[in-house]
Amino acid sequence: MYWADIYYDCDKETDDILDKGKDIPGFDEWLLERNPFIEGTPGWLASPGDQSDLKYKNRNIVWILNNMFYKTTNGDTTNTDTLNRSTIEPFPYFLNEAKSVYITENEEASRSFYFHPDLRNHVTIFVYTHNTPKRKMEKGTRYTYFQGYNKPSIFEMNNYGELPPMEDFRRTLYWAPNVKTDDNGTATIEFYNNSNCKDIYISAEGLTPDGKCIFAK
Repeated sequence: MYWADIYYDCDKETDDILDKGKDIPGFDEWLLERNPFIEGTPGWLASPGDQSDLKYKNRNIVWILNNMFYKTTNGDTTNTDTLNRSTIEPFPYFLNEAKSVYITENEEASRSFYFHPDLRNHVTIFVYTHNTPKRKMEKGTRYTYFQGYNKPSIFEMNNYGELPPMEDFRRTLYWAPNVKTDDNGTATIEFYNNSNCKDIYISAEGLTPDGKCIFAK
């Protein structure tokens, strides 16, 4: 995070893709599409012994996987072959196997992980995974990862009196913690739909005047 010029939350990226009804892409395929500065041929990152031609702004890339050196562009440095392959964790093959990605153009960022005197003008990409014991590629299965602690966020209600400038794929259309009923026990709420929702699921929780919990779905 200290060195990063660009940060990607891969869990959020995966959720956004699945919410649009699309299939989870390969990690390097997603990265090539997500970042226009990255160019090359997908499919060579998953194996540490294979050479990758991915470059960033036509500069070589040093790949750091879970804070350990993984490989460089085109294997252009000499000690790649001296790595103990049994200690290297598997590189994410699909996007949902990755947790986060940090990209930095600061050449000092890779020094404590990898150094070679001939390495110049490079970019460092840090990749972090969920450290799952085995690759999970079951078709039709969706995995969601929850953080142990997260800061509360405010639910924003956009005013769509006019059409928004981009498509909206919110999963939660409306949330209000302080809805109060009138003397007849009735309350009216209004909200805007998103771009692709056809079925709406509504649930309500609350307290009666005498303190009883109520729930409706």
